Amino acid sequence: MNRKGSIVVAAAAAGILIAGATASVAVFSASQAVPEPEAITLVVADAATGQDPVDTAPTFEPVPLPEIVITSTVPKAASSISAATAKRLVLAEVPGTLVSVAKATRGGFPSFAVTVKRADSSTVTGYVDQTNGVIHDWTQTAAPAPAYNDGDDEGEEHEGSDHDGDDD
Repeated sequence: MNRKGSIVVAAAAAGILIAGATASVAVFSASQAVPEPEAITLVVADAATGQDPVDTAPTFEPVPLPEIVITSTVPKAASSISAATAKRLVLAEVPGTLVSVAKATRGGFPSFAVTVKRADSSTVTGYVDQTNGVIHDWTQTAAPAPAYNDGDDEGEEHEGSDHDGDDD
């Protein structure tokens, strides 16, 4: 290909690129310039009345609201549970023998302190709120005795012990 042909091909390619870029810019600008359509209000004529919808304005008739009833704002007296109910609630959670039920204040709440002795000889106390019957605290007041005898391993040599005093 000669020099003149190369220039013609380059000029044609540049022209195509410029025309394509111009068209792209024009399409992009046109898409941005389109205004949003306005809301269209449709008015439908009432066939039963035969009136022209343009001549008659819509009417609104509110439905009456229900009557407001004001009740007393004085709180009801706080109910309380009995000591028997507190005992039943704690024994349902901790099986054992009832030791005592006494009125107490725990964490600032008037409570029943229900003490139960369990089968493993430990004693626990559940604190039951006197107003709502919620068990809100537990304490363990006695623990079971140790289950081992210190004299069972007499005469046995333990690994790592050095009884004869030498440095083996």
